[in-house]
Amino acid sequence: QEYFADGMTDDLITDLSKIAGLFVIARNSVFTYKGKSVKVKQIGRDLGVRYVLEGSVRKVDNQVRINAQLIDTTTGGHLWAERYDGEMDNIFDLQDKINQKIISALAVKLTVGEKALVGQKGTNDPAAYEELLKGRVHYLRNTTEDFTKAEACFKRAIQLDPNYGQARAALAMLYWLAAQQRKEAAFKISYVEARLRARQYLRESMKEPTSIAYQVGGVSQHDEAISQLEKALTLDPNDPAGLAAMCRVLSYSGRPAEGLEYAKDAMRLDPLNPGRYLAYMGIAHFCMGEWQETVTVIEKALKLNPELRGFAGYLASAYAHLGRDDESKAAAQTFRRGSPSRHTFAALPPARRWMFFYPFKDRGVADSFLESLKRVGLLAPGPEYIHVSKKDQLTGAELRAFYCPSTITGLSARDGSVWSEETTKGGTSTYRANFVPGGVDTGKKWFEGDKVWIQYSKILFGMAFCVTTFKNPRGTHEGKDEYVRVSDIAMTPFSRVR
Repeated sequence: QEYFADGMTDDLITDLSKIAGLFVIARNSVFTYKGKSVKVKQIGRDLGVRYVLEGSVRKVDNQVRINAQLIDTTTGGHLWAERYDGEMDNIFDLQDKINQKIISALAVKLTVGEKALVGQKGTNDPAAYEELLKGRVHYLRNTTEDFTKAEACFKRAIQLDPNYGQARAALAMLYWLAAQQRKEAAFKISYVEARLRARQYLRESMKEPTSIAYQVGGVSQHDEAISQLEKALTLDPNDPAGLAAMCRVLSYSGRPAEGLEYAKDAMRLDPLNPGRYLAYMGIAHFCMGEWQETVTVIEKALKLNPELRGFAGYLASAYAHLGRDDESKAAAQTFRRGSPSRHTFAALPPARRWMFFYPFKDRGVADSFLESLKRVGLLAPGPEYIHVSKKDQLTGAELRAFYCPSTITGLSARDGSVWSEETTKGGTSTYRANFVPGGVDTGKKWFEGDKVWIQYSKILFGMAFCVTTFKNPRGTHEGKDEYVRVSDIAMTPFSRVR
C-alpha cells in the first residue's frame, strides 16, 4: 500500500500549496525523510519551515485509517493530532477534513478562489484516483521501466473515468518528459511519436485544465509558454517544477534576470534536490552572458544528476567563450548523448538541429551560442538557423487564405527529398513524398486560433499535429523557403507554388 500513502502525501502537498498564505516544501525534499527517524526540530532547520505534518495511512480492502499530527518544529509541540476512519468511497472527504484541520490550526484565511481549488481531485471515482496515485509513483521514479508502468496506470484511470482530465494531463507530461530524456523506448515508440502523443493528451486535458496541463503547455508551446505557466502557478504557486519551467521560458524570452529568481524560489521549495534547479539557473546565467557562472552551476548540476545531459549544450558554449576548448568539445559529446538521434533530422543543417532545442528570442544570444560552437569546430560553416519573430507570423484571415487553397513544397528533414502538399478551399489535403508508403497520403486541415491543425491517414502515425506559420526573412531571392512552419517536432522551411 506504499503507493497509496505516497499519493495521499502528494495530494496533501498539492492542496496546501494552492494556498497563498502557506509555504509548502515540495515532495522530492519531503520524501528524503520517509521511513527515517528524524527529529522535527532538525527537519525545521534543514528545510527552513515552522511546521511539519506527519502521519500514516493504513488501507485494508475498502477501509482506510489515516493518522495525522501537526507539529511546531520550534517547540516540538503538537498543534493537533487526530485519527480518521472511513471507506475508500469517501477518501476525498477524509482528505478535505485533514486539509481543513491544518488550515484552521494555522489560522489561515482562504480566499474564495482558494476554497474552490483546495480539495479538487478532478474525478469522483476512487478507483480512477487510485490508479492515478499508482501511476504518479512510477512516473516520479523516472526510469524507463517505471515510465511503462505509469503509462498503464494513467490509461486505466482514463478507462475508469473518461472525463478525468488530470490523468490525461499526467499522460501528456509523461510522454513529453520521455521524449526530453530519450526514454521513449519505454512505450516502444519513436521520439517524434512521443512528442505527438504529448500534444494529443494535452489538447484533451485542456477541456478541464489543471496545473499540470498548463505546465505541459508552457514547456511545449513557445508562443504561449509564459501565459500557460502563469496559469499553472496560479493554480499551484508552490510547485517547484512550474517555477523552474518559468525560469527556462523567461530566459529564452529575453528576461533571464527574472527567470533566475524563479529558479531560486524553486530550489527554496525543494532544497534537498537542487540539480535541476541549478541547471535552469545555468540557462539564465548563459542568457545574461555570465559564462563562468554558467559553468559553475551546470557543472554542479551534472555532478548531482548526470541524466541532465541536455543542459550540456550551454556548458559547451560557455566553455568555448572562456577559451576552454577541450572541455567544450567534451561537453558537446555529453549533449549529443542526451539529444534526439540524428536520423530523426538527418537532412537538417547542424545549426538548425541545435537551435530547435535552444529557442532564444534574443538574436544576440543565439548568434553568440552558435559562434562559440563554431570557433571550437563543433559546428561547421553552412546554412544558418531560422530566426523569425511575431511580426513575421501569418494570422487570422491571412492565414486561412494562405492555405486554403494552396500548393506548397519543401525538402524533407529525413533525407532531403522534395515533398509537396496540396490543399483545397475546403481543407482537404494531399501530401506527396518519397518516405510516405505509396508516395501519397490524404488528410485534412483546420484552424484553431492562429494555428493550423493537420491530420493525415499515414504520416506521423495518423495523429493530428499543429503548426504556426511565419514568413521567413532569410528566404532566397530565387523564391525558395520563403516561409517556415513550426511544430512540436521541427521548423520546416517551404515555398508556396504559384
